[in-house]
Amino acid sequence: LPFTMASLQNQLVFITGGSGGLGLSFASSFVSRGAFVALFDLVPPPPSALAALAHPPNQPTSSRVRVAFFEGSVTSSETLASAIRSAMGLFGVPLAAFISNAGFADERDLETTLAVNTAAAIFGGELAMGQFFGGPAAP
Repeated sequence: LPFTMASLQNQLVFITGGSGGLGLSFASSFVSRGAFVALFDLVPPPPSALAALAHPPNQPTSSRVRVAFFEGSVTSSETLASAIRSAMGLFGVPLAAFISNAGFADERDLETTLAVNTAAAIFGGELAMGQFFGGPAAP
């Protein structure tokens, strides 16, 4: 199926590393087009950013909440799977897009760097593909 931003209207987008910078920018773009967005990160986004996402300028103030934050580490497959399931339950829609945006860099901690930047992206992709093709969101 061809992908367009319009095709995400009332669909769920899950963004790891969603509490800052690029993650919030992705979220703003998706929410403004009518998507439901789950932000997943170690720390919550700034309250002002979350408030801006919760009430985008082109959406009526009475419309349903379109963004939620889930705290956790992408290095925990169980936590990531649980957050995806929780987001689907909260918004009542299946997963439509998965953005693996979490990142970490520390030359003194290669194990964590690889776990966040590589292993978590692969596992998150596997979870997402399972959802796209009707599979479970848990190992």
